[in-house]
Amino acid sequence: MAEDSEAQSARTQRKRELRLQIWGWFLFIASASFYTVSSLRSGDILSLLGSLFFLAACLISATPVISQQLKSTRKN
Repeated sequence: MAEDSEAQSARTQRKRELRLQIWGWFLFIASASFYTVSSLRSGDILSLLGSLFFLAACLISATPVISQQLKSTRKN
């Protein structure tokens, strides 16, 4: 009985951590998007390249976390 409770608690903790990671990546992607728009408005090519690389890195890094969340959602 205690093992079931511990397992349930561990699953709940993993779900919470995954949800927080997704929110973190969402904020990084939003930040990169604002950075891109700002560099477009200022006409700074170097900032635009940096913001696009940052946005691409955020999307690539967020992909495994989002796919893990989708798999977890489908199981339940």
